[in-house]
Amino acid sequence: MTLGGLFAEFGLPYYLKIDVEGVDQSVIEQLRGSDPLPLFVSVEDCRFGFQYMETLAACSYNRFKLLNQSTVSQMKDTATGRVFPAGSSGPFGNDLPGQWLSYDEMVKLYSTTVRDFAGNRLAPRVHWWDIHCTNSEGLGKE
Repeated sequence: MTLGGLFAEFGLPYYLKIDVEGVDQSVIEQLRGSDPLPLFVSVEDCRFGFQYMETLAACSYNRFKLLNQSTVSQMKDTATGRVFPAGSSGPFGNDLPGQWLSYDEMVKLYSTTVRDFAGNRLAPRVHWWDIHCTNSEGLGKE
């Protein structure tokens, strides 16, 4: 099933979480040329994080956040006060901690936090990351 098929059958999601173990780039590529796009998207980082961000930026996503998924169990849902359980996806969209970054700012943060430009992992192995994005329309909405 393609993203287009999923969107046709179930409607456009407000938030799209991509975590399909090894074929994330294929899913992200399907966003190219899609109109409309989900307001918020996240993808689990792997060694292709720079490519993911580049493709998402080419799809008109221009605001990014990096979430250390190993800290999710220390976070609370802002609406309910419920603590996110370990292993959960945690917050998304405007409930994510921190400022939304431009593409260039995100690449710089990623290259000094997660992996350098040569692909060497910088973060400890006990940390894993999600790359979140939106566009200017998503800022201030929810």
